[in-house]
Amino acid sequence: MQQMHLPTMTKANKIIVITLFVAFLLDAVLKKTTGISLTGITGLKAASLESGFVWQLVTYPLVPGSMFEILFEALIFWFIGSELEQLWGVKKYLRFLFACLVGGTILYVLSTSIFLRSTVAYQMTLSGPGGVSSAVAVAYGILFPERTMYFFMFPLKAKWFVAIIVGMSLYQGIFSPFGLFSWCQLGNIGSGYMWMLMQTKGKFKIPGIGAMKSGKTKSVKKSHLSIVKDDDDNDITYH
Repeated sequence: MQQMHLPTMTKANKIIVITLFVAFLLDAVLKKTTGISLTGITGLKAASLESGFVWQLVTYPLVPGSMFEILFEALIFWFIGSELEQLWGVKKYLRFLFACLVGGTILYVLSTSIFLRSTVAYQMTLSGPGGVSSAVAVAYGILFPERTMYFFMFPLKAKWFVAIIVGMSLYQGIFSPFGLFSWCQLGNIGSGYMWMLMQTKGKFKIPGIGAMKSGKTKSVKKSHLSIVKDDDDNDITYH
């Protein structure tokens, strides 16, 4: 019988997972003992920004909404995020996460402030790491489209896993009463993808959309993307 080997949780993702668990437990304790919700302090609400709660622009992913959510997000950061961190290095991986976070923040704040100021959505609180973790999963699917992932125990190619994530977000964004949160998630995903494109400096095209310019690699696999670190750590190419 083949033995299952669990991936090693990398340094940055270990800190992220521990922080999520601590924040979730602290939120539960505060609600039980004082009635104070940590989500109300760290979660992003457009109306609160007018009162000077500017830290919410970067703290909204800290507190998961449920035990199922925290377990699901922790597994994504452990299994998928750890591999991305090993490929990119800690600094580039953290820059990617920050880019994802900022993209979702900008889309959420602009959409609520410009289009939804007079609606109940202006008072809704965005919280949890779901958007950022979805961007991590999408990045993995772009890099390794032919690898097998599991969606609720069903195996499927990573590229289809990505399509399902984006499709669900689009559906919820259009038809769900809480669709604003899904558009924020799409902002997380989109900004993460743009960060990847910027890092490649024009050397990267997704298979099926465009061809790659000549670079340091000699051949290109038709249906696979992997990351290559150049001698200069500032350059990244994909093949």
